[in-house]
Amino acid sequence: MKRPIKERFLEKVVKQDSGCHEWTGSLAKNGYGNFHKDGKTHYSHRIAWEIEHGEEPSDYILHKCDNRKCVNPDHLFVGSFYDNMDDMVEKGRQAHGEKNHHAKLTAEKVLQIRQEVGLQREIAAKYNITPSLVSMIRSGRIWKYI
Repeated sequence: MKRPIKERFLEKVVKQDSGCHEWTGSLAKNGYGNFHKDGKTHYSHRIAWEIEHGEEPSDYILHKCDNRKCVNPDHLFVGSFYDNMDDMVEKGRQAHGEKNHHAKLTAEKVLQIRQEVGLQREIAAKYNITPSLVSMIRSGRIWKYI
Protein backbone atom coordinates (compact mmCIF):
# COMPACT_ATOMS: atom_id res chain seq x y z
CA MET A 1 0.00 0.00 0.00
CA LYS A 2 1.27 3.45 -0.92
CA ARG A 3 2.01 5.91 1.83
CA PRO A 4 -0.01 9.12 1.75
CA ILE A 5 1.54 11.95 -0.27
CA LYS A 6 1.49 14.31 2.71
CA GLU A 7 3.44 11.83 4.84
CA ARG A 8 6.07 11.25 2.13
CA PHE A 9 6.29 14.99 1.50
CA LEU A 10 6.69 16.14 5.11
CA GLU A 11 9.57 13.76 5.81
CA LYS A 12 11.63 15.81 3.36
CA VAL A 13 10.90 19.19 4.98
CA VAL A 14 12.91 20.96 7.70
CA LYS A 15 11.54 24.09 9.37
CA GLN A 16 14.05 26.94 9.56
CA ASP A 17 14.28 29.83 12.05
CA SER A 18 13.57 32.16 9.10
CA GLY A 19 10.08 30.67 8.80
CA CYS A 20 10.96 28.84 5.61
CA HIS A 21 10.20 25.14 5.42
CA GLU A 22 13.14 23.93 3.35
CA TRP A 23 12.95 21.01 1.01
CA THR A 24 15.68 18.42 1.72
CA GLY A 25 14.76 16.05 -1.09
CA SER A 26 16.14 16.13 -4.60
CA LEU A 27 16.55 19.43 -6.41
CA ALA A 28 16.18 20.37 -10.03
CA LYS A 29 19.11 22.12 -11.74
CA ASN A 30 17.32 25.44 -11.20
CA GLY A 31 17.29 24.95 -7.41
CA TYR A 32 13.61 24.11 -6.94
CA GLY A 33 12.69 20.93 -5.08
CA ASN A 34 11.48 17.85 -6.93
CA PHE A 35 8.75 15.53 -5.68
CA HIS A 36 7.51 12.40 -7.42
CA LYS A 37 3.76 11.90 -7.57
CA ASP A 38 1.76 9.59 -9.81
CA GLY A 39 4.84 8.62 -11.80
CA LYS A 40 5.74 12.22 -12.63
CA THR A 41 8.17 14.76 -11.20
CA HIS A 42 6.63 17.96 -9.82
CA TYR A 43 8.11 21.00 -8.13
CA SER A 44 7.87 20.55 -4.37
CA HIS A 45 6.45 24.04 -3.76
CA ARG A 46 3.55 23.23 -6.11
CA ILE A 47 2.87 20.02 -4.16
CA ALA A 48 3.00 22.02 -0.91
CA TRP A 49 0.32 24.31 -2.32
CA GLU A 50 -1.77 21.34 -3.39
CA ILE A 51 -1.50 19.67 0.05
CA GLU A 52 -2.48 22.91 1.82
CA HIS A 53 -5.31 23.95 -0.50
CA GLY A 54 -6.61 20.58 -1.67
CA GLU A 55 -6.22 21.28 -5.36
CA GLU A 56 -3.47 21.38 -7.93
CA PRO A 57 -2.59 24.98 -8.80
CA SER A 58 -3.52 25.95 -12.34
CA ASP A 59 -1.17 28.93 -12.46
CA TYR A 60 2.31 29.82 -11.20
CA ILE A 61 3.19 29.41 -7.53
CA LEU A 62 5.52 32.20 -6.42
CA HIS A 63 7.67 32.59 -3.31
CA LYS A 64 7.28 35.63 -1.04
CA CYS A 65 10.58 34.64 0.62
CA ASP A 66 12.46 34.15 -2.68
CA ASN A 67 13.84 30.84 -1.37
CA ARG A 68 13.47 28.20 -4.08
CA LYS A 69 13.71 25.37 -1.52
CA CYS A 70 10.91 26.80 0.63
CA VAL A 71 7.65 24.86 0.71
CA ASN A 72 5.95 26.79 3.53
CA PRO A 73 2.41 27.45 2.24
CA ASP A 74 2.43 30.81 4.07
CA HIS A 75 5.38 31.86 1.89
CA LEU A 76 3.68 30.88 -1.37
CA PHE A 77 1.12 32.64 -3.52
CA VAL A 78 -0.58 32.13 -6.87
CA GLY A 79 0.31 34.41 -9.75
CA SER A 80 0.29 34.63 -13.52
CA PHE A 81 3.28 34.48 -15.84
CA TYR A 82 3.36 38.28 -15.74
CA ASP A 83 3.19 38.33 -11.93
CA ASN A 84 6.16 35.96 -11.92
CA MET A 85 8.12 38.22 -14.29
CA ASP A 86 7.27 41.33 -12.23
CA ASP A 87 8.31 39.51 -9.05
CA MET A 88 11.62 38.51 -10.66
CA VAL A 89 12.37 42.09 -11.74
CA GLU A 90 11.31 43.54 -8.38
CA LYS A 91 13.66 41.14 -6.56
CA GLY A 92 16.53 41.79 -8.96
CA ARG A 93 16.76 38.24 -10.30
CA GLN A 94 16.53 39.01 -14.02
CA ALA A 95 19.68 38.54 -16.04
CA HIS A 96 20.63 42.13 -16.75
CA GLY A 97 23.97 43.77 -17.29
CA GLU A 98 26.90 41.48 -16.63
CA LYS A 99 24.56 38.73 -15.36
CA ASN A 100 23.26 38.35 -18.91
CA HIS A 101 25.46 35.81 -20.66
CA HIS A 102 25.00 37.72 -23.93
CA ALA A 103 26.43 40.95 -22.49
CA LYS A 104 29.34 42.36 -24.47
CA LEU A 105 30.12 45.02 -21.90
CA THR A 106 30.90 45.37 -18.24
CA ALA A 107 29.41 48.02 -15.95
CA GLU A 108 32.81 49.75 -15.98
CA LYS A 109 32.82 49.99 -19.78
CA VAL A 110 29.23 51.29 -19.80
CA LEU A 111 30.25 54.10 -17.45
CA GLN A 112 33.20 54.88 -19.73
CA ILE A 113 30.91 54.98 -22.79
CA ARG A 114 28.65 57.45 -21.03
CA GLN A 115 31.66 59.73 -20.45
CA GLU A 116 33.05 59.43 -23.99
CA VAL A 117 33.00 62.43 -26.28
CA GLY A 118 32.73 61.95 -30.03
CA LEU A 119 30.62 60.33 -32.70
CA GLN A 120 28.66 57.24 -31.82
CA ARG A 121 30.30 55.24 -34.62
CA GLU A 122 33.76 56.10 -33.27
CA ILE A 123 32.81 55.12 -29.72
CA ALA A 124 31.17 51.94 -31.05
CA ALA A 125 34.34 50.96 -32.93
CA LYS A 126 36.46 51.55 -29.81
CA TYR A 127 34.31 49.13 -27.75
CA ASN A 128 33.50 46.72 -30.61
CA ILE A 129 29.75 47.37 -30.39
CA THR A 130 27.18 48.98 -32.69
CA PRO A 131 26.42 52.71 -32.80
CA SER A 132 22.81 51.93 -31.84
CA LEU A 133 24.04 50.20 -28.69
CA VAL A 134 26.05 53.31 -27.82
CA SER A 135 22.89 55.37 -28.32
CA MET A 136 20.79 53.11 -26.08
CA ILE A 137 23.44 53.21 -23.34
CA ARG A 138 23.74 56.98 -23.46
CA SER A 139 19.96 57.54 -23.50
CA GLY A 140 19.46 55.20 -20.54
CA ARG A 141 17.30 52.70 -22.47
CA ILE A 142 19.64 49.90 -21.40
CA TRP A 143 21.98 49.42 -18.46
CA LYS A 144 19.53 51.61 -16.50
CA TYR A 145 20.56 50.27 -13.11
CA ILE A 146 24.04 51.82 -13.21
